[in-house]
Amino acid sequence: MKEDTCSKCKKLNSLYKIDDTIIEKKESWKGLTKIENGKQIIKNVPIVIETHKMTYKCKNCGNIEIKYKETEYENTRYSHRI
Repeated sequence: MKEDTCSKCKKLNSLYKIDDTIIEKKESWKGLTKIENGKQIIKNVPIVIETHKMTYKCKNCGNIEIKYKETEYENTRYSHRI
């Protein structure tokens, strides 16, 4: 995969994750399409968006790379209100 290729030595499948830190966490809302009683409706559901800072090291040359990724999931703290 391209994500596993070292940007310095260009060796394929050489990166391994050495750290994954959540650097930001925010609450938001997302429109979700649901079917209720045979009708399609859009409901706003609470979500949490996390920004991860992931640090990788190359097995071949020792290069350190940092990548960022956002993940989101339903915020169960508020989902009972829907």
